[in-house]
Amino acid sequence: MSGLVKRILQAHGGESAWRSVDRIFANCSLGGVDFVARLQPAPLRDVDVAVSPKTPEVVIAPFGGLHDTGHFTGQRVWIEDESGNLVGERTAPGAVSRNPRHWLWWDRLDVLYQAGAVIWFALTMPGLLLQRSVQCEELTPVRQAERQMERLRVILPTSQAVHGSEHLVYADSMGIIRQVDSRSLVYGGFLPVTQIWEDHLSFDGLLVATKRSYYPALLSGAPWQVARLVWLNIDDVGLSRSSSGR
Repeated sequence: MSGLVKRILQAHGGESAWRSVDRIFANCSLGGVDFVARLQPAPLRDVDVAVSPKTPEVVIAPFGGLHDTGHFTGQRVWIEDESGNLVGERTAPGAVSRNPRHWLWWDRLDVLYQAGAVIWFALTMPGLLLQRSVQCEELTPVRQAERQMERLRVILPTSQAVHGSEHLVYADSMGIIRQVDSRSLVYGGFLPVTQIWEDHLSFDGLLVATKRSYYPALLSGAPWQVARLVWLNIDDVGLSRSSSGR
């Protein structure tokens, strides 16, 4: 484990704390230009989510209908009503980005996939850095807005690359993640997107950025903050932990 990975984990609650997490729970709201442009102006408002820290799994309730529940994995999304009956499902949902209709409007299952992917990555990083299948490489530090930023290239395995396989993580001198750059699969993997992490708060021993904003990146690498593609607000984070901490 590199020195930067250790500093990032320590700043966000510690290696042992992340290793012991079985489930992450939170209250979330989500929206942005991506959803408005595809006729989904208010996709998630004050919903409860349960997230698996090791595999792409998210449960969202309520989802859409008052008593519906949305389920997300990297390979399937589905919606159940209050009786557990299947309302709708889609397999291999990542493939929708290659469907021309997907560029014009999203249905409920499209929204569920995009929201699930955003929420899963937001609540599991930096714990993902502990997984053996995740590759990490320290890069040369850079200076941004009068702040020295350390950089870490992170490559996720195919099973976890719900928004893309390669991510560039920027951490400040304390190891706190402030920015993550990637090429999102939502846009076919060619548009560079910058995530800005703000308002870090501690919940049950873990430090969480409670406000995330996704912007298209300019040629210089700076975020074009005129267009906030996605925003995510996180609150009331809770955890279930294993006794072994493995």
